[in-house]
Amino acid sequence: MYFKVRLADLVIGVECLYEITRMFCKDYVSEDMPVDFEVKITDEDIRNERKISDDTVRKKENNENVQILDSEIWKDENHYRNKYLETLALLRKIAKYLPEYDCFLMHGAVVSANDYGYMFTAPSGTGKSTHINLWKQYFDGIEIINGDKPFIRVMKDKVWAYGTPWCGKEGWQKNASVPLKGICLLNRGRENHIAQITPVQVLPFIMRQVHYTDDSEMAGKTLELLNRLMTEVKLYRLECDVSREAAKCSYEGMVGNE
Repeated sequence: MYFKVRLADLVIGVECLYEITRMFCKDYVSEDMPVDFEVKITDEDIRNERKISDDTVRKKENNENVQILDSEIWKDENHYRNKYLETLALLRKIAKYLPEYDCFLMHGAVVSANDYGYMFTAPSGTGKSTHINLWKQYFDGIEIINGDKPFIRVMKDKVWAYGTPWCGKEGWQKNASVPLKGICLLNRGRENHIAQITPVQVLPFIMRQVHYTDDSEMAGKTLELLNRLMTEVKLYRLECDVSREAAKCSYEGMVGNE
């Protein structure tokens, strides 16, 4: 089947195998606009995603620090179902083209406060979802743009963060964009403390949170975009526990200073 989605202000034609993939993207479907590019999902793409997923499960069994899907909805006898694998293949195919449009995929959670976006990024299981949920709980006007895999587009005037359907097990996503004002590296700690840091301090970690394609030219373009991102967006490191005081610390440290 064929449909169109609008992601990061790009219209993408999608040819897929399963109807549920269109339903997965339903908040972003945009049928009446010319496409910027098209992608096609094949059985080979799904087999490739299955191999990647099975490798992830084996690493998990070997106690390596990896993230696997928790929901039983997508699992079938310890293997991921083809319908779910197609959504991963679609993300991979779309991400391949994004650098051509000054855009890339980054692992993190983006919230909106006072019309600006703030991204929390950390290794899986560190507590990004818990922390942004505290923002929702204690501060007015907070919206979650994406809970796991937003698209980041580096424009001439601003850096923008966009919601996508790939949003983590909580399902936190919104078809919206917001100018990105800050990126916060979240770490667990006994005391709550936030400080602004330099690109040099954060570069090794941030590089691991960005998706790169196998194409060397596009990977190079992604690195250029990442460099621009880190010079135009404020960077922070947060040490925190799980409390209202932790949320207040990060909120006042980023939003309160604007």
